[in-house]
Amino acid sequence: MNLNDPNFFYNEMTTLIGDTILKNLKGSVSFYEDTAQWVYPINVSYDDFQTVRWSYTVNRIEKDSSSDWDIYAQAGLNSSCEPSIDIVIFIKKGSWVKNHRIARDELYSVIAHELHHISQRDTGLQKEETNNRDDHLSYFLNTKECESFLIGFRAQAFYTDKRIETCMMDYLKPRIDGNLITINDAERVINSWLSADWRNVQNI
Repeated sequence: MNLNDPNFFYNEMTTLIGDTILKNLKGSVSFYEDTAQWVYPINVSYDDFQTVRWSYTVNRIEKDSSSDWDIYAQAGLNSSCEPSIDIVIFIKKGSWVKNHRIARDELYSVIAHELHHISQRDTGLQKEETNNRDDHLSYFLNTKECESFLIGFRAQAFYTDKRIETCMMDYLKPRIDGNLITINDAERVINSWLSADWRNVQNI
């Protein structure tokens, strides 16, 4: 394990979880929960758990939504102090789960992002929920989020063969187009993500 390796994104666990989700969605499974062995030399639990509990749930969005799908996820220690990741996959009402259009690279990016939060024993900041520029920048520039975004975009770059900077800008562009951040803000954010220094990772 080398966090400075540009090809590292918790590859084994990201692939295992992502492949399982896509296989289950193809079978129209709307909820699934499992555990995955934590295989990295980072202490992720105060109670010596060696596994990560993870789940996904399919929820519905309105038919007139501008997007066919979306993903929300959070990570941290659950009530039993067990490292856990919860993923919510949003699909339009009236569409078959098995016919989803979820982009594999974006799903795997989310999984890798949340796995890194597990290594921090912390959920970091919540996803941005307002249209306030300062709130967006505070979230994007938080040191824990910088680390996790870098890990996540490594996964996306791997599964698309795009440059990581391209993946990052593609993610930020809707925020620029919506006047939530400026192009200068985006460049500052990308530089911060690329400069993550892993200060929040436990026991390395």
